[in-house]
Amino acid sequence: MGHNNNHWTNFAIGTDKGTSWSDIQWLDDICNTSGGQTSMCVNDNYITMLLPSGSSLFLLRSTDEGQTWSYPEFIPGTENDYSSFFPNMVIDQSGKIYIVFIKTSDSYTGTIQFIHTQ
Repeated sequence: MGHNNNHWTNFAIGTDKGTSWSDIQWLDDICNTSGGQTSMCVNDNYITMLLPSGSSLFLLRSTDEGQTWSYPEFIPGTENDYSSFFPNMVIDQSGKIYIVFIKTSDSYTGTIQFIHTQ
């Protein structure tokens, strides 16, 4: 499984060890992230993106190497009056998703939150 943390909302696939690249996709067209930090996990069957949008987190999945993406799936428990910052995720071999992020309660303080799929 591959894993990446970044601050971009673009997606491209490299081939030939990075010599050639697919066209860049603007993921804000699918889920408006407002340029927030994203997290991505890759395995043999799919790509999973964790995206902040407004004050919540959402998952996007692609089963065709990023050619198409699922409808954004809201992650319960991540909604917030302010923002959810620095989301990070891993997916274990069974497909269980683990997410950690900072949930802010005002413009100055926040707490580290951890959630996972059942």
